[in-house]
Amino acid sequence: MSLATPSIEIDFTSEEETDLSDQDEEGVDGDVDRTNNADDLDKTDGPVINIDTDDRYLEAAREIPYSALHSDPVSFDHYSRRVLIPGERIEVKITDVERYPTSKLLNPNLYIIELTHGPFTWAIKKRYHHFRQLHEQLLLYKATMKLPVPSKRLKERRRSFKENSRTSRQLPRLPRRLDALVTAPQIARRMAHHIPAATSILSLPGLAVQLEKYLQTLVSNRIYKSHHQTLEFLEVSHLSFINDLGMKGKEGVVKKRSGGHRIPLGCCTRCCGGCYCEWAGHWNKRWLVTKDSFVAYVRPRDGFIGCVILMDEDFEVKSGLIHTGVHHGLLITNMTRNLLLKCWTRRKAKEWGETISELAEKCEYTKRNRYKSFAPQRTDVYARWYIDGADYFNAVADALETAKEEIFITDWWLSPEIYMKRPVTEGNKWRLDQILKRKAEEGVKVFVLLYKEVEMALGLKSSYSKHTLMRLHPNILVMRHPDHVPGGVLLWAHHEKCVVIDQDIAFLGGIDLCYGRWDDFSHRLVDVGSALTSSPSRTQIPPPGPLSVKRSVSTPDLTDTNANKKDNQQHNYSSKSKTKLIDGSESYDEIDSVRVGQSNNLAVPKLSPCRTSVDVNLDKLGVQGMAKLWYGKDYTNFIAKDFVDLDRPFQDFIDRSTMPRMPWHDIGAVVCGVAARDVARHFIQRWNATKLEKAKENAGVPSLIPKSTRGVTFDKSRVFGLVNCDCQILRSVSTWSAGIKHTENSIYWAYLSAIRDAKHYIYIENQFFISCEDKDVYNRIADALFVRIMEAYRARQTFRVYVVLPLLPAFEGEIGETGGSSILAITHWNYKSICRGGNSLLERLQREMDHPEDYISFFGLRTHAELNDQPVSELVYVHCKLMIVDDNTVIIGSANINDRSMLGKRDSELAVIVNDTQTVAGKMNGRDYKAGKYASELRKHLFREHLGLVTQPDLDIDVTDPTSHKFYKETWLKIAKINTEIYDKVFHCIPSNNVTSFEDLKLYKAKEPLATAQPEKARQEMTRVQGYLVMLPLDFLSKEALAPSIITQEGMMPTKLWT
Repeated sequence: MSLATPSIEIDFTSEEETDLSDQDEEGVDGDVDRTNNADDLDKTDGPVINIDTDDRYLEAAREIPYSALHSDPVSFDHYSRRVLIPGERIEVKITDVERYPTSKLLNPNLYIIELTHGPFTWAIKKRYHHFRQLHEQLLLYKATMKLPVPSKRLKERRRSFKENSRTSRQLPRLPRRLDALVTAPQIARRMAHHIPAATSILSLPGLAVQLEKYLQTLVSNRIYKSHHQTLEFLEVSHLSFINDLGMKGKEGVVKKRSGGHRIPLGCCTRCCGGCYCEWAGHWNKRWLVTKDSFVAYVRPRDGFIGCVILMDEDFEVKSGLIHTGVHHGLLITNMTRNLLLKCWTRRKAKEWGETISELAEKCEYTKRNRYKSFAPQRTDVYARWYIDGADYFNAVADALETAKEEIFITDWWLSPEIYMKRPVTEGNKWRLDQILKRKAEEGVKVFVLLYKEVEMALGLKSSYSKHTLMRLHPNILVMRHPDHVPGGVLLWAHHEKCVVIDQDIAFLGGIDLCYGRWDDFSHRLVDVGSALTSSPSRTQIPPPGPLSVKRSVSTPDLTDTNANKKDNQQHNYSSKSKTKLIDGSESYDEIDSVRVGQSNNLAVPKLSPCRTSVDVNLDKLGVQGMAKLWYGKDYTNFIAKDFVDLDRPFQDFIDRSTMPRMPWHDIGAVVCGVAARDVARHFIQRWNATKLEKAKENAGVPSLIPKSTRGVTFDKSRVFGLVNCDCQILRSVSTWSAGIKHTENSIYWAYLSAIRDAKHYIYIENQFFISCEDKDVYNRIADALFVRIMEAYRARQTFRVYVVLPLLPAFEGEIGETGGSSILAITHWNYKSICRGGNSLLERLQREMDHPEDYISFFGLRTHAELNDQPVSELVYVHCKLMIVDDNTVIIGSANINDRSMLGKRDSELAVIVNDTQTVAGKMNGRDYKAGKYASELRKHLFREHLGLVTQPDLDIDVTDPTSHKFYKETWLKIAKINTEIYDKVFHCIPSNNVTSFEDLKLYKAKEPLATAQPEKARQEMTRVQGYLVMLPLDFLSKEALAPSIITQEGMMPTKLWT
């Protein structure tokens, strides 16, 4: 039964209306002192708020910032607890009354109270006895403040109580008569002056108006409105009004059973009498909070957020004994856990169930999304791509510098001492650890998730990275996962990479913030480091470490004395002539000039499009020569030598005077606004799952809470070069990696869908290509390519597939020698998928057509330079995880084309699929075509880099049409074949089609290459090389069985480790 009340405007300025009784009321109880004066009520536009001088929130701000979420938690009854929005009043209105005279004899009326506080509106339901309990608690509080109890806590409360003496300490009066004793005539007499002519007298209970007036007076009093009993009555907490957490949902006290998420539900929990063992476990009070995309509970005794349950596709709430096994029970489940709660009444349990179910129905994360992803497709968002680590690192550094609240980082490998901007012109300012320390000191919370490697197999030193970062500042928290316990995860890794700033900007892709990843389109092989302000006759080498510059090319803090000693040993100084360096200091060390090839020549015209950020920065400084770009462990060649001594970051482990580095080609991306919230939600899910597993009771490791995705706006000026598009976040996760009950492999489904829907071309850059018809390989990406190519072949359509892969896996060792088994293992599966074994992609196509190369070809990247007056060459390692389709669809992420990345239950991965909405003029097989801005610009930039058009812009090559015969056959394939022939001739490169067996390999290595036999002639040949593109040698070791022998360590490993 519902009794509606009209809107009532009340003026609190008169003494008569301050007294809640009328002439017919038998009496009210309240304070003994019933005097009333002008100070009893606030006369300002809003209630006066008691703001301490050290309050972190300004009253003028009229909001609680999201950063308040990370304030030190306090108990609910602590006097300094901040809940309400400064400067905002609370508006109270009883909008309806429900009557239950038969079931609730003493308290038949259930008052529905609507409250508004700033932009938040919510409703609560209370009976008269709830008002009575609140009033008695406030009376007790007031009396306690007058007692001289020698308690520190009470002293602090009394001091705060006295500071508000200018405001009335009087409590408003509460009607004394119970609901059940108020008769209809009394209600009519009490309310007669409020009743509209057309309204029934019995529909307007006067007690509701009195209670409304009681609450309005109470929440206008600065002393009592912030009391924890008042806040509990109003169902608000410190999470209620935080900016960016979304709407104010239902809140309140419930009971949670200890270990409730672990106690099984069902027949096994029943006792012999057929009832559930409700007495099992200990029930504790918890404050339950609901928001638009999650449910959380808080421990009232300390304010600690105990659990955050994200709404997902499996999210469900049930109530009642039948569904929960508990009287007045409430069961909340999602992909991560089951949460069993108990309410005081059946009505409460039902209300909770209905409210949470209604929120879940509106939540976008509970719907079934495209590609079976946890995240919906986002429209009209901003994104951009980054080619190679230099631009990516630079953008990440700039974004980190803007962080105000939170930074999330997860990496397969993270090197704290990595320089994000190069050359190092401002000391250590742009070193990753220093950036994070600087932001932590500003109050930003930094959360880092690292892959905890099996130390016998990988030397990532994640423990060193963790402790190095956590020593910087208490605001930096790092967790590693998984723990390698018996029966745990040993073979799989957290392979994803992402950086999230304030849940508004999210970087993801294939680039870890670690050694060896920073590179640009120059792909330099040599980095001996020399920089002067004038052109000397001999190249000056500064003393140990990087540039000895104090002006603007600042010297990083290289405190590793052993590294300095090592660096000295690597240079053979030929004289002691005194030389003036650009900082004005003097150096007594120099060596004969080290010739630097074209990749290291900084003499680039100022207006040339091939100038990198390094060229620009050095030009501003007036520096000639070459700044040292890769310090210590950052100078890498993974095949020549794997990492050692990572806890000594500035000590070289490769002789850079004799060994070229291995260039690194990679792809990253950034998404902003609501799409970044999806990436943040993924990180939060992983962080909370790791906390539940490893640090459940550790209050120093907080549970993270996602921001709301409703009404998100983003200022595109915060990130340079953004493009408007549609996108969706994808991932590969399972129980071990994210704590979810089901496996998600949305990246895999996106790849299959994009390949199936391709109309003109597919461009792939990936670290691996392992997909074939084999009992040990389960992903079907190669099958999808085969089907799509055959459709084009049968329809006589022009269709191209480009696949760019690394020429060799990045494992330490030399093929044909002891220690090269890991390289051979990956090479075996790559070639088995591409061209060998009978069921490979090319073999299947060859059985259907004469020239598969008309439709699909495989490529690699290679470059060259000069080191110590000798031509040198090295492969460019392709670490990208990229697919572009038809100049309108792009997938960028961390997932390789293999089972480890694609199946979901193995390595954890993260990716984004971008669908263009903005178009530009393009060509497809000679015809005009509306190309997507994001996809086409990315593809054309990659083509220009690989074909040498960035460093040789005068070349007349049009990369607009990726499918035409002229470009595909006469440009792309032609250049790749010519480059391959030259490299084989000059350097005898490995791998090569000239080597089909291990015997050929020995002979090939024994023969002196042109680079050492006739250097000048080799240099002449190398002038014909254009760009980096070469053919993948499909006949390399084709006569050998490359699968590792069972007697080797690699052969003893499970096959799925390699696939």
